[in-house]
Amino acid sequence: MPIITGQVVVFKCPQCGRREFYTVRREDIDEALSHEVSRVGFFHGDHILLCGLNRLGEPVTRGIDSPNKRDLYSSNRIYAEGFLLVCTENPLGNFQIALVDTDQKVLDLRCFAGDLSSILLIFWGEIDSILRECSSRGYFIIPMGANLIKMKINHLVAFIKIIEGRNLDKSIEFLSSILERDVDAIISAVNSIDKSLRDSYKSLPELIWYILLLKNVFPMNPPVVTLSRVMHYIENRRTNVPNKADVENIELILRADGTLVSICSKSELIQLSKPVAVLLGHVEFVDLIYDNRGEKISLETLLRNIKCEHVGPFLDFLRELEKRKLVGISPKKL
Repeated sequence: MPIITGQVVVFKCPQCGRREFYTVRREDIDEALSHEVSRVGFFHGDHILLCGLNRLGEPVTRGIDSPNKRDLYSSNRIYAEGFLLVCTENPLGNFQIALVDTDQKVLDLRCFAGDLSSILLIFWGEIDSILRECSSRGYFIIPMGANLIKMKINHLVAFIKIIEGRNLDKSIEFLSSILERDVDAIISAVNSIDKSLRDSYKSLPELIWYILLLKNVFPMNPPVVTLSRVMHYIENRRTNVPNKADVENIELILRADGTLVSICSKSELIQLSKPVAVLLGHVEFVDLIYDNRGEKISLETLLRNIKCEHVGPFLDFLRELEKRKLVGISPKKL
């Protein structure tokens, strides 16, 4: 009997006895043709059941493995309570963010650099409340202990490990009252706090960066390379409240392919741009700009020549050159 999409098959785990009812997808046909058996898996707490369908449409058990092997998630479609687990072999930046997309039924672990088993167990324990919460487009931040928070913005729910946990409850209380505002308005409200009181809100800068991610970045579902650039941009800045330039720079990263950088052809380009690059500690930026003098080039093309961890300083460099009218930054015309 061939594989039939929409058919329901049952996999039984040889280790814990749990049964998984699985609806056959088009991917199972393609994978069975390529690998003899489709590549499906299920999270079962302390282990993952690896299974699939052979070319006859029969359920096959392929083995048991550890949930902490990040490469498993890129070579298999692994599910937890009906949510597809998405992961990269290496985490994108030094963050611990597990993102639940209740619309797409995806748990995104690409930005989670911690122990995968522990966060998957937390997700497992919270799945019923997540499914209840996803029926509304609400906003909240809830402390969960040990510097872990749960943040919901519309259809996205994130479990986030906070670095700066001092006075976390007070910071959450402040943000909860303004969480529905846009990012610029939230930043403005935070900046209006009297300087003498800011020590009471130590967690605010970091929390605002996470709000920015959930409001401005994650809903766009950027590709891995773009998301990696964003996370590295934030990594060395998250102890400070983001400013208007930060918000604009992240927007540039997200829309790099649709952004043009016009570089002047002045003979003194090196002379004028080198002090800025020296100040930022990246003299190599000058050569990249000089090699493209007189050109209009997409920001994406320039960023491909920059390591992810250097994207922030490079954008600072471009902004300084823009002030000096050595480059122009504008959206591509349709």
